Amino acid sequence: MISEAFIRTCAKHDRLVLSKHALHKMSKEGITYEQVREAIVSGGVMETQHFGKDTKVLFQQGGDRGPEFYVVVAACDPPDVVTVCRVWEDVWALSGQTLKRR
Repeated sequence: MISEAFIRTCAKHDRLVLSKHALHKMSKEGITYEQVREAIVSGGVMETQHFGKDTKVLFQQGGDRGPEFYVVVAACDPPDVVTVCRVWEDVWALSGQTLKRR
């Protein structure tokens, strides 16, 4: 199984695949590749989703003001950025420094 550490290492070395959907969402939301990369490298992990053989890791943007977006990454080689989403307050709550589902 691909680990969170492997995904972070790939991001550090610019070994990420960005889906068309992720690129569209980044453009629409005004989120840059560098912001996405930084969220994966140094942001917190919100949750890991396991759906059969498909595993996704959700990385939240780091920083002192609280995360404004999160990145969904398929745990594969190379890691695939599936989507990038703004934080919706009706779905997510900040628990300490980590976003949790309400």
